[in-house]
Amino acid sequence: MILKSALPKIESKLAKGYLLGIAGGVLGLFLNATLIDVFEASKVAETLWILLGIALGTILLYKNKFNLRDSLGKIFTSHVFILIYLFVITLVFFGPSIGTFFVGDDFSWLRWAANTTIQDLPRYFINSDGFFYRPVTKTIVFFLWSLFSFQPYGYHLFALLIHLLTGLVVYIISFKLFKNKLIAFITSFIFLVLPIQGETLYWFATISTLLCVLFIVYGLMLIVKFRKTKSFIFYVLSLLFYLLALGSYEMGIVFPFLIITIDLFLKNKKDKEFYLSYFPFVLLIPVYYFVRQLSNTAPIGGDYSYSLVHLPQNVIGNFAGYWGVYIFGERFFAVYDYSRLVLRQNVGIVIIFLLFFITVAAIVVYLNKERFKKLLHEKLSRIFIYSIIFSFTSLLTFLGLGNIAERYGYLSSIGFVFALSVLIIWISNFGAKKLRNKKYQALIIVILVFLLGIFYWREQQMERKEWARSGRITNRTLAYLRIYNEDVKKNSTFYIANIPTKQGQAWIFPVGLEDGIWFVYRDSTLKIVKLKDIEEARRIKEELTAAKVLDNYVFYFDKDGMIAEIK
Repeated sequence: MILKSALPKIESKLAKGYLLGIAGGVLGLFLNATLIDVFEASKVAETLWILLGIALGTILLYKNKFNLRDSLGKIFTSHVFILIYLFVITLVFFGPSIGTFFVGDDFSWLRWAANTTIQDLPRYFINSDGFFYRPVTKTIVFFLWSLFSFQPYGYHLFALLIHLLTGLVVYIISFKLFKNKLIAFITSFIFLVLPIQGETLYWFATISTLLCVLFIVYGLMLIVKFRKTKSFIFYVLSLLFYLLALGSYEMGIVFPFLIITIDLFLKNKKDKEFYLSYFPFVLLIPVYYFVRQLSNTAPIGGDYSYSLVHLPQNVIGNFAGYWGVYIFGERFFAVYDYSRLVLRQNVGIVIIFLLFFITVAAIVVYLNKERFKKLLHEKLSRIFIYSIIFSFTSLLTFLGLGNIAERYGYLSSIGFVFALSVLIIWISNFGAKKLRNKKYQALIIVILVFLLGIFYWREQQMERKEWARSGRITNRTLAYLRIYNEDVKKNSTFYIANIPTKQGQAWIFPVGLEDGIWFVYRDSTLKIVKLKDIEEARRIKEELTAAKVLDNYVFYFDKDGMIAEIK
């Protein structure tokens, strides 16, 4: 920044060339130290300081007014440095995820990648082979496998990078809305470290969610650019990101509805061309459904399926559940589960309460309609209302399900963090007004965010321990089988009891155990039989021993998740 302000005033070609050469040399040395060898780069430190001193003296010869404090302030509060701060903070909060071992259906994704060739990839766009229709995610996972094989570090680092890129969009949009770097930083900070994001970063199998949301937010940003500039290239790129989102995860289908909510907020001029711009996005919904039906995609079922009978209470209860987790962290899952249990037994009371609540809300809005109209014209109020609508719309594919999951709330959390940022601004405005000094507003904001950061840190530490323990259990399980049962013959059968599925909110082996064992033996003929408890395992062992059946092994997991063979 100092060099940038001084260069236009420097007439000497020699001085200008020297300064540009020093700047380029420092940049090259920085890249060398970062990417190659910091010790080699440090060998020229003494010479570098001398040359930098000469450069600074040259600048001062031509620049009369020089305020170091202001210049440094501009540098350290620039967009580039703010993004560096966000990067460092994210590493502090979620850096431990890089070392977490694979869990659950991570093994299923990796086994699929290990048995795939590059020639197979085009086929997955028309044939899911009984798996999910996620050809874009499959393609990316295949290339990640080609790079990192069975080492978790690269996969988690990639997931962290995707999360940061999404946080970058949150920062850009927030800055454009609030016109304030501090608020933009806070909004992005909250999104990046929100406790509910833990599952999507510690569990690599959720890479579909991360990729889909990344494509959605960049696509939405491009459609906004199209609305403002009328440039067709932005429209085409937005359509491309929509296709990538659909190819990454089923959640991408909400993209057209999110465009509509954005248009309601932006108050664009509505004409024939405006409405026609929706057509390709809406048309892709039945096309996508048709392709899924033809591609042999796995059907949904169980607790993660829709029930028309319970749809109204599921929609309302699940939306409240997601926001409860956003606010209180994963501890709220216990409250949510208990509430569902109670409400299922009192469906009539729930319906009466909902009707009463809707009636009261309608009366309040009607009696205060002028005040509400005024609020809709106030910028912060409009952002707050839109954020809630965005959050709800993002969850359209999940609100009707029989349960909630952290990964499903990833996109919706963007709406939450914008609403929370508005709330923080309102509180700071109120506090500054009460203290009769507007200078206290920034201080109040910093204090609120600092307290929020402490709460999030404590929640993350608890979640980190859960995922780390889950990773240790899966790692020990595969290592045990590798060491103590190395010479397993083909067509052998493994009977396994007490398979652990979850540690707190962290998954262990809800599925994927068969695929994990495949990586130990690389033998598709092995048969895995899951048993209920250790008593059944002992009974099976006695029967096998009495019948003198060979090549069958009986294992069980103890209460600490340690696997052992029943002899």
